[in-house]
Parts: sequence; structure tokens; C-alpha cells
Amino acid sequence: MPSSLRLWPGVAAVTILWLVRFGTPVFLPESGMRGAVIGSMVCALAVFLWWLAFSRAPWFRRLAAMGMVAAVLTLMPRTGALHPSITGGMMGMMFMIQSLPWVCLALVVSAAAATNGLALLAAMLLAVCGGFALLRADGISGEGGSQLAWRWTRSAEERLLLTMPKAPLAPAAAVAPVPVV
Repeated sequence: MPSSLRLWPGVAAVTILWLVRFGTPVFLPESGMRGAVIGSMVCALAVFLWWLAFSRAPWFRRLAAMGMVAAVLTLMPRTGALHPSITGGMMGMMFMIQSLPWVCLALVVSAAAATNGLALLAAMLLAVCGGFALLRADGISGEGGSQLAWRWTRSAEERLLLTMPKAPLAPAAAVAPVPVV
């Protein structure tokens, strides 16, 4: 008789991850996004450690899920589906940093749905990838957070160019040569 999954450590770790990632900039603004990103990576490591060592899931399911997560985080930036501002943002780590809370949430939710956990995980990872394929990065805010926008909206530069005059500027009047007498 297979033992039931031990879910509470994963649920606790992903809850703390979301609180750290999105609560730290609000409640501890002096730490900026650096504390939030580092804290969320530590919590993501706790989620992955729970899944591999303490979840009581069958080993095939554990390894298959981690393989899917690793494939998404490493291969998605190389597919060309993401906007170049996301694949190149944050020294090439923007997709991983921004998608980590969503990937960990997908792992825990798919573990809770024990009947078709791997199929649900695959669908949720595709949804995460599809969501990020619809975004672009407009830059980094003063606090260090990414400014994400829909891919099809105009950037600040495009909006500025729309305010420029349409007609080209008239050339400067030519100065008539002064005759030498």
C-alpha cells in the first residue's frame, strides 16, 4: 500500500516563497528586490528539496516532475518564444527569476492533485511559459523590480515617437555666397 503524499512542507514552503517574493518589497522596501529575489530562490530550493526528499511521491514521479521543471527553466529561453528583453534581462536570468514562484506553485498544486499530477504539472508549466511569452520587459524600476508589459503594447520609445512632428524639418536656408570684388 503506497503511503500518502506529505504535502504540508511543500504548501508551507510555497506560501513562504510567495510572501517573501511579493511581500518583502512592500513591507521591507529598504531591502529592495534583492532580498525578495534571494529569499524566493531559497524558498524555491526548499520546495524542490521537499519534493525530492520528503514528499513520499513515487520516485518516477519525483524525477519526472523535476525533469519537466528543469527543462522548462533551461529550454524556454532558447526557444525564441520569449521576447528578447526577457531572455536577455537580468543578465539572462529574468525568465528563471520571474517564473520561479509560478513553477513552484505549479509543482505543489500538481502534487496535491495526485491522480494526474504529472499531466497537470505539464499543463501548468505550459501555462506559465505561455504567460511569459505574452510579456516583455520595459526595464527595471528604481527599487529593482522588473517593469513588465504586454508584448503588443507600445513601449515608451514608441509612444514618444508618436508625439514627434510628422513632417520633416525644413532644411536651413542656404546662405548666398558673398561676391568678392
